[in-house]
Amino acid sequence: MEDLKSQPNCLNLDYVYKFGKYKGISLRDVIGFNCQYVNWCVNNVDGFVLTSHAEMFLFDMIDLNEDKGMGDVDFYDESFWEMQY
Repeated sequence: MEDLKSQPNCLNLDYVYKFGKYKGISLRDVIGFNCQYVNWCVNNVDGFVLTSHAEMFLFDMIDLNEDKGMGDVDFYDESFWEMQY
């Protein structure tokens, strides 16, 4: 059985979302400001399979956010910035 991560249809960090609230934004950027959303896509969107490199980047960002207590913060959401000060 062929490893799914080696198939050419896996999404790399340059993939641009074609759906949802991050439509038009690269996977790399979405991982940077809402890695939990990307994790949700991996687990719930058919065919949303990441390359090994993109998957490692995602998991590193999830770990980093958890270490800093950031949890599920969406930095792209304008209301986040309005509430800060």
